[in-house]
Amino acid sequence: MLGLQDLYKIWKIKNMKKCNDSIDIFDNNKESLKNISFDEINEVNMTGREDVIINFDSVKTEYASKLGVRNRVSKSVDGLIYSEDTQIFIEFKNTKVKSKEIKEKMKDSLLIYCDITNK
Repeated sequence: MLGLQDLYKIWKIKNMKKCNDSIDIFDNNKESLKNISFDEINEVNMTGREDVIINFDSVKTEYASKLGVRNRVSKSVDGLIYSEDTQIFIEFKNTKVKSKEIKEKMKDSLLIYCDITNK
């Protein structure tokens, strides 16, 4: 299984096409991997990387707010690396991984992503 560093290296090596279409909700919610990976319960960052990606938890919060629904209606992954030809959804876990929870986060995140990008 690939780790986050491996995926990030693949992403950089692939020399992804930059998106010509700016998506405001993505642009408004960018943050460092270090901040996105912060585990509030254990008060630790799961990575020290300062690379900036999309904070998808924040995207979900803004998206829900614009729809006038509560933030807790859906779940989301932690981050998104987004380009014209590649999308990588990232979920940090510092505990036992619960398959059902991850699937639910991916499903909700994909639905939000597809609605935002019209894909």
